[in-house]
Amino acid sequence: MLLLLLPLIAPSQNPPAPQPPLPWNPPAAGPPCKDCPNIIFSLTDDQDIELGGWKPMKQTQALLQAHGAELVEWRIHTPICSPSRSETVSGRYFHNIKSQAAVPPPKLMPAASGHINASLYEGSTFGVLLRKLKGYQTAIFGKANFNTYEGFDRWFQGAFLGYGGRWEDNESPSFHYKGKPTDYATALLGNKSIEWLERANVTGDQNDGRPFFLYFAPHCPHTPATPAKWYADECKGVGAPRTPAYNYTNDGFHELVAKQPPLSAADAILIDDLARLRCQCLMSVDDAHAGLVEAVKKAGKWDNTYWVVSSHHGYNLGSHRIPTNKFLLYDHALRIPMIVKGPGIP
Repeated sequence: MLLLLLPLIAPSQNPPAPQPPLPWNPPAAGPPCKDCPNIIFSLTDDQDIELGGWKPMKQTQALLQAHGAELVEWRIHTPICSPSRSETVSGRYFHNIKSQAAVPPPKLMPAASGHINASLYEGSTFGVLLRKLKGYQTAIFGKANFNTYEGFDRWFQGAFLGYGGRWEDNESPSFHYKGKPTDYATALLGNKSIEWLERANVTGDQNDGRPFFLYFAPHCPHTPATPAKWYADECKGVGAPRTPAYNYTNDGFHELVAKQPPLSAADAILIDDLARLRCQCLMSVDDAHAGLVEAVKKAGKWDNTYWVVSSHHGYNLGSHRIPTNKFLLYDHALRIPMIVKGPGIP
């Protein structure tokens, strides 16, 4: 059962009024591709395979994985947030889009420092190309990245996890949305995505035959991995797996391993606490996927929609007391979920 804190918004019968121009306004839409499939692309933040990151996704497994394919050896190229997302939206490896400056100039860096020169792929992100070449109706809900906005009709952007938060919203008069204390981020993004899908100009009789592309990008389960209040008692007994790599040191390894101090008993408690919070947090992503499936079926688009469910990289073990192991080329950071479901996929 879908359990979102926020009530679903009634679907709009007409597209919203035009907003003043922004630097991120999408290019003119090309002629609609009448036989192109719809696409939903879900990209989480720091969800792994190696250390249990896929286990909470029960609804996703039943509704999407069971009807599609799991790429069991899928690995990300660069396990760092901004480069990884930039690679994803541009279809390019890091060495083809990296900045030669130590920190990219602000014009190229609307979010965080990521050593990316986004001008190298300006005008060629997946949102731009789908809209310009195939006439897709495009929307993004969640964590954007360099030059991501430019291809989307609708964007509701923010890298936030928890309650409240601030978001960039192209349908707000101020282009910003201030979250209410009851707004849980993942549920908010799920509801915004569902509301957009239910619009008459997206899946209804006013869409002019345009297929849709929805980019759903929750910040979960990134630290601090704040779960929804209704899942506070879930995932009891979940802790970090004690794999052979746990608390492993070796003087012959590179410096980050050779000089890493052993984890203490107090560290182990924090590590297990974080594993439980990640599990609870991901249950809301799972709910959002279930809600999206229901909306697509209700719109009669189930048989003509491709789903991609993945993450930009794996596990981020880090806090004020535990050093991060993000950025490292090991399976916990590189191996990520990759589920593909759609027409013709066994």
